[in-house]
Amino acid sequence: MCPSPDNGQWLEVNCWTTGDPDADGNGYRYWMRVDNGIGDGYVNDWYLDTGGPGTWKSQIPQC
Repeated sequence: MCPSPDNGQWLEVNCWTTGDPDADGNGYRYWMRVDNGIGDGYVNDWYLDTGGPGTWKSQIPQC
């Protein structure tokens, strides 16, 4: 689980993948499949407080 930096909500991270860059133009292409307890979907890792790929790639499976 990791917190979202914008609102502090905790999300369950199920797996990661790569895709289109984030919406803010940072060029970050890692996406996390998350579940907030109500529903699930993908969030660009740029918007999550995960510590970056060097931290989570050994702990979270690829989708």
